[in-house]
Amino acid sequence: MTQSGDLRKRKGGSPTPNKTTKETKIKKPSKQKQTYSGDIFRRCLAYLFEEEDASYLAIFRILWGSIMAYESYTYMIHDFGKMYGSFYSSIIQFKYYGFEWCEVPADPLVTKIAIIVMFMSGLFLTIGFFYRTSSVIFFLIFTYLYMLEQAMYLNHFYLVCVLSFMMIILPCNCYFSVDALLWPDRVYSPTCPKWCLIFVRAELAIVYTYAGICKINEDWLRGEPLRDWMANRQNTPLIGPLLVRESTAYFMSYAGLIYDLIIAELLAFKITLPLGIALSLFFHISNKIVFNIGIFPWMMIASTTFYFDADWPRKLVHKLKGGKGEYIARDTNNFSQTKGRSLSILEWIIVIGLVVFIIHQVFIPLRLHTYPGTVAWNEYGHQFSWRMKLRTKRCDAHALSYHPETHFAYQIHLEELLNRRQYRKMASRPDMIIQMAHFLRDTLDDQVMALNPNVTTGHEIYIESWCQLNGREWQQFTNNTYDLAQSEKWVYPYPWVTEVKPLTDEQKANYPWNFEWNFNWLKGIDRLPPNPRANHDMRGKQMQQDAWIKWKEWLQERDPLVKFRTLNQ
Repeated sequence: MTQSGDLRKRKGGSPTPNKTTKETKIKKPSKQKQTYSGDIFRRCLAYLFEEEDASYLAIFRILWGSIMAYESYTYMIHDFGKMYGSFYSSIIQFKYYGFEWCEVPADPLVTKIAIIVMFMSGLFLTIGFFYRTSSVIFFLIFTYLYMLEQAMYLNHFYLVCVLSFMMIILPCNCYFSVDALLWPDRVYSPTCPKWCLIFVRAELAIVYTYAGICKINEDWLRGEPLRDWMANRQNTPLIGPLLVRESTAYFMSYAGLIYDLIIAELLAFKITLPLGIALSLFFHISNKIVFNIGIFPWMMIASTTFYFDADWPRKLVHKLKGGKGEYIARDTNNFSQTKGRSLSILEWIIVIGLVVFIIHQVFIPLRLHTYPGTVAWNEYGHQFSWRMKLRTKRCDAHALSYHPETHFAYQIHLEELLNRRQYRKMASRPDMIIQMAHFLRDTLDDQVMALNPNVTTGHEIYIESWCQLNGREWQQFTNNTYDLAQSEKWVYPYPWVTEVKPLTDEQKANYPWNFEWNFNWLKGIDRLPPNPRANHDMRGKQMQQDAWIKWKEWLQERDPLVKFRTLNQ
């Protein structure tokens, strides 16, 4: 479609004989604009509503919608295999605090329809068709699915929820969209307020900055968990031999920390923008190749376009057309040319909404500092805090139920009740452990009451979990003699969660400033020791056997009449 004022030919004159094409010239308003000073606050508010080119919003809408449609499609392929594996392969769904009301539809057909609608919403976002409605529908469905299962928590899915909400507010359909074509009087606008760009840049700066700050911890600075992750990457095509070197793990650790801390500033200034773009492409593409972390790299690469000049898509189209004629830049004011003024009621509503949103995004990640202990171990405040790829936490858990009245004690193999992802996450997260304990208590109590209505006491539930955090030694994560059936579900900190042991001198020696610099890195003899998966499986089985023996001895002292059984699924 043709937008007014995009590209115009020069009037009059003839081309110079010795030139085959005309040189591109950017026409800017020739009139000298007045500048203002003082009254900074009122000028800042007015500046948010100064107009600028809106073509950048159209490009991001196309990129974002395409990525979201693809993510929705992954739930549909293989006869909705991902959907069934995520929501219909377990007897329990682990909830988030405040979202216990979110339930998986009993009929999978309902979930399939929701996913198809989400996919169509992604396509509509891409072309800008019923944009606002599509944005709301996509946000609601994606967020609801995300809240159904805590075991599916990923930082980049949380970022999808946040950016999807922001897309509802941003006028991304005002330019180069089906909506603008069908309803030009109501939708089309070649410009948009400056707060749109400032709003998104602020959110991206928060994400990047917190991601960098979180990396300044005792494990990341000694190369963990990257030393552990890289150890088994020797089969990665082409770069496998490089990835398994210790020097690579340290380079990625410190380069990633520095990148997250400075990238928002590099992208914000024109003089460092090319460097920021190059680093962003290298960082995110490397993450995709090495770790295959879903759509997150593509999301962040797409979001990098918010740091370009607002009219970069129109300039690119002009160049692709040969650069002939005169490019007409949109008339816009910089901050010095902005005069302070009073805002309308609608503008005040927008400002207050933006401020509340940004404050929320700044303070939510800080809540982890209100809890005691090490967040990577006890998980208090880990979620929604942009703590990305900071730990390897291998855990194994085993459960025991005991009913004092009937004297029956059951060994419960949790891995048989949960899908693989749920079991791995549950064993390491206290709020999921307590949910599992309450589920077992309620289920077993109902079964006992059905057989014997005169029973007056409920089941006691004990869960023993052992974890290994970022290359430390295995240690017990939960108190295996604490009755979790009586513990409150959402009251942090939990008294039955242990604290991680401090680093040993051997582990502290992995800090670069404690190295014995023998230049093995330069000699290429710094191969990381492999970390076979079979070792962890054997460790889990042994832990379960030991836990069962300890529980037997402990219960026999309490109740000589106790009868031990294994609970069948």
